[in-house]
Amino acid sequence: MIEESFLFWCLAIFVVYIIGVSKSGFAGGAGVIAVPLMSIVISPQAAAALLLPILLFIDALNMRVFWPKRDTVLLPRLLLGSFFGVVIGALCFGLFNVTIVKIIVGFVAVSCAANNMNNRQKSLKPVSVIESIIWSALSGFASFICHAGGPPINAYMLKLSLNKITLLSTIAVFAGITNLMKLPAYAILGQLNINVGWFAFAMAPIAYAGVYSGMRVKDLISDETYMIILNRVLLVVGFYLITTNTTVLFLSV
Repeated sequence: MIEESFLFWCLAIFVVYIIGVSKSGFAGGAGVIAVPLMSIVISPQAAAALLLPILLFIDALNMRVFWPKRDTVLLPRLLLGSFFGVVIGALCFGLFNVTIVKIIVGFVAVSCAANNMNNRQKSLKPVSVIESIIWSALSGFASFICHAGGPPINAYMLKLSLNKITLLSTIAVFAGITNLMKLPAYAILGQLNINVGWFAFAMAPIAYAGVYSGMRVKDLISDETYMIILNRVLLVVGFYLITTNTTVLFLSV
């Protein structure tokens, strides 16, 4: 059954709204706080399963806007890598230490954000197919294991010479299809039930409000400022993943 406490619903409303704003306006960067916050009142596994349908609902809302504006050359390469990552994550489910995976993702995010800040000139070289697949595979794997797929794909995309709309649209479509890839595996692993569906139904208006807010904020920011903000978000998320999960690791020893 879904937790009936007042704290649960307060956290749920806040988390779903932040996910909506983040995924529609800021390439999903802040979404990594969702599972940890919900884990205050339920288990991390239950939190991950509970949030997947609402993520898909938000992705569906975003897809209507972002699908026509995606990078049609880059996206298929990213989805190929993501597929490999999700498959590996599903086959190895329960074998990896989730805390260590999050720490690794955090270091990747921080190092890439620092590199982007030191090198403001975007890469004008042709996009490497292999590099696209590697980064997106890491994103797909981290997304399946611990819902932390945003930092790897954002770290890679921010290095490319894409404008704000193309960048956000490609990441949004990539994230939506990646989450859809995860659905059958989550169902087979017994992570989904009727309560998850009821939660998504109850939170749908909050998710819609978050998506609307994210779209509005995005439109008010210039391309250059937007890229700087995204890079700062990537840096903060990276530090968050490192510090919180390193603490968990040491306390568990």
